[in-house]
Amino acid sequence: MDTQATQATQASQASLSTATSQAVNKLGADAFLKLLTAQLQFQDPLQPMDSMQFVTQLAQFSQVEKSVDMNNSINTLTQYMASLNNYSTAGLIGKKVQVQGSAIPFDGNTQPTLNYQLGGDANQVLIQVSNSAGNVVKTIRAGAQPAGLQGVTWNGLDDQGNRLPGGAYTFDVAAVDGGGQPVQATTLTDGLVTGVTFEKNAAYLMVNGARVPASGILQIDN
Repeated sequence: MDTQATQATQASQASLSTATSQAVNKLGADAFLKLLTAQLQFQDPLQPMDSMQFVTQLAQFSQVEKSVDMNNSINTLTQYMASLNNYSTAGLIGKKVQVQGSAIPFDGNTQPTLNYQLGGDANQVLIQVSNSAGNVVKTIRAGAQPAGLQGVTWNGLDDQGNRLPGGAYTFDVAAVDGGGQPVQATTLTDGLVTGVTFEKNAAYLMVNGARVPASGILQIDN
């Protein structure tokens, strides 16, 4: 067989393989197999299907069928893992967790700790506590602090020394380094998980009245 004939045969086989793959994906393995069987039954005896093409079709069909089975297995495994993850997340209800957030669990009597993560050494750290209306009620100057996890206790008083009632409060942290450049600060909140919701195979926790992704859990306490 000369070079041109060989190239033509290879091109024909590649085209046939592609067509077979597309047919299996579009019709499904069972329908394609029935169609191939019918083609053999009603083919012209004087011009039967080329044996090489037939073998190529069967080989390609086998490969595609295995791929389809593997994809189905992977999808099943993915759904199983998602269900298992959801089931495990539901067990967090009633647990105390720490997640990214700015909510402050305050009942009017306790002195909550305001936790945050500094991305670098800070020369000055300023913490502002706001009420549910968004008004700043307390400003805390924490001074210089190193990078890492930090926490400051809020006594529950406003800037005038008055005790604030329990309710929904939030806090913000602003920090700068020795050169006056901003330092990244991530606020953290502690609270009980009161509920779990699921959306698009992802779990979300209700913590301090806020909806936070389960993937954002940093710490779990009994």
